[in-house]
Amino acid sequence: MKEFDLEQVYDEQIQPLITQIIAICKEHKIPMGATFCFRNSEDEGEEYCSTFDAHEEVRGKSEHMDELWDAISPQRSAPALNMTVRNATGDVTQMIRIIG
Repeated sequence: MKEFDLEQVYDEQIQPLITQIIAICKEHKIPMGATFCFRNSEDEGEEYCSTFDAHEEVRGKSEHMDELWDAISPQRSAPALNMTVRNATGDVTQMIRIIG
């Protein structure tokens, strides 16, 4: 894959929408998975932001969702710290990833 850096596009345009989608899926227990490759660099390789929730406790086991998780789960070690910032009403306002 060629080098690119679209983190700002992801942060400004996609992240607010995916936050809404995640909230709707959580509210209605809709199994979902999504992954976005926002950067590829020679030094760091491909960088992704992924979200996944199969809601197995409510919807039951799904072979398809298991396969989806296998496809989108991080291929390298997870970041040192993932932080979700919420406002007073509990809405996600920011997602921060710090790589050690």
